Amino acid sequence: MVTRKVFEVLEAWRVVGPVEAPRRVLIVGAGAHGVQVVDELVHTRVSSHVVVGFVDDDPAKRETVVRGVPVLGDAADIPRLAVTHAVDEVLLAVPRASAEDVQRITTHCEASGKPFRTLPTFGDLARGQVLFEQARRVKDTDIIGRPVARRDDSIPHALVHGKRVVVTGAAGSIGSEIVRQVAGLDPELLVLLDHAETPLFYLERELRERFAGLRMVVLTGSIVDAGWLEPELARVRPELIFHCAAYKHVPMMQSNPRAALRTNLLGSYRLAKVAASLGVDCMVNVSTDKAVCPSTVMGLTKRLAELALKELDRITPHTRFVSVRFGNVMDSQGSVVPIFRAQIERGQPVTVTEPEATRYFITIAEAAHLVLQAAARGRGGEIFLLDMGEPVRIGTLAEKMIRMSGFEPHREIPIRQLGLRGGEKLHERLHCPHSDRIRRVGDGLLVVEGDARLPLDVDDVFRLLVERLGDVPPEVVDGRCLVSMLLPEIADCEGMRAGASEPPHAAVVLHVTAETETWASPV
Repeated sequence: MVTRKVFEVLEAWRVVGPVEAPRRVLIVGAGAHGVQVVDELVHTRVSSHVVVGFVDDDPAKRETVVRGVPVLGDAADIPRLAVTHAVDEVLLAVPRASAEDVQRITTHCEASGKPFRTLPTFGDLARGQVLFEQARRVKDTDIIGRPVARRDDSIPHALVHGKRVVVTGAAGSIGSEIVRQVAGLDPELLVLLDHAETPLFYLERELRERFAGLRMVVLTGSIVDAGWLEPELARVRPELIFHCAAYKHVPMMQSNPRAALRTNLLGSYRLAKVAASLGVDCMVNVSTDKAVCPSTVMGLTKRLAELALKELDRITPHTRFVSVRFGNVMDSQGSVVPIFRAQIERGQPVTVTEPEATRYFITIAEAAHLVLQAAARGRGGEIFLLDMGEPVRIGTLAEKMIRMSGFEPHREIPIRQLGLRGGEKLHERLHCPHSDRIRRVGDGLLVVEGDARLPLDVDDVFRLLVERLGDVPPEVVDGRCLVSMLLPEIADCEGMRAGASEPPHAAVVLHVTAETETWASPV
């Protein structure tokens, strides 16, 4: 019986050791899910829990009695009811609640100061899909802290329909979602380009099963291989390029700056030059919030790529180049949310670098759709970003994921602090507040406008880069060498420019232009 499984869930959550009195429970949701929980707790021999009442936001249920249990108020009453009814624990039995409703309810639960847990759905219990000790798998929409951006396929469809489209980094988290969305918009040809053979193999199989009749080409290779890249793209004659291929893991790129330079910067530049030579209509470069006042090698290479494509757009009449910045993409490979989730599912301590750190979060589907919107709306040279609301405190995120999985943070699942890694910022930004202007161009879509430019001719910069990458041994390509080979103005720094929230983790400052922007580079 499914209700028996609910009882097993609740029993698994009991405090270990002698219990002097039954735990007094307040249930959020007087619907079918909440009623079945009450049936098990009230109308059986179970005596470890006492249901003191329901709360429900449906006005029609106010002051009614359901299965002998009163509906005492709505979600906003949880803090008051927790005191007046001596509640020990709040159980959330609202499996169909929207992300906004879940966020609102959990805010009231947090204000009560009482432990609260989200019960797994009965469907999950019946299918045996409940994870570590019946933990509920927390969805992205439960923790993003804002409404998910509305998706409108009409504009991207007009852009993609009947076109030849290339996606680089196609097997990655964002790239594969862009591929899936593009595949549903009737392209003439979809080209998947990635150096990762195995995930590319599985992605191709998935697409062939889901999209019958889709014309598709799979290219296994690297964007840094100039001798291979141009003839292959010339063969498929793309009209749109979505450029997702990049090295993105900050600590790894701190240790491997040469790889970051070759792929994130030189590879992006070479791809853009090929796009221009082939008359591609638009190339969209996927960037990152770490490109804003960068303090890491990865952020620096992505910022320079933004500026390089902005300059190429200025001098290339027939190809539009635009960039798109994201915050943290939830459930992307190596991002914090799946790491937290895996630790919770295994019952391990959740590890955070710094609880007070804040980050912006975006779902993979939102990120992919934003890339398509940027290609459709961009006139050339813009940097697009999504209005992602307020940043999320990482310590709060960890606590919320633990609670919504059905456990009590710090007591049942500890949270351990590791400390910020080299170059990591306490707070990320989506744009530079000192030099950038923000313009809204659509539902949740923003454009960053600023005056920063490369101080040298773009081709000269990359000619110098190619020469130096060939001459400099990998072990000497540290931050100072990286900067000196690209930009002429270098000075030791003592801190970020006035108004910044924190000093950089670096000892080198790049002056992109003396008037508009100063940003740090690691040594």
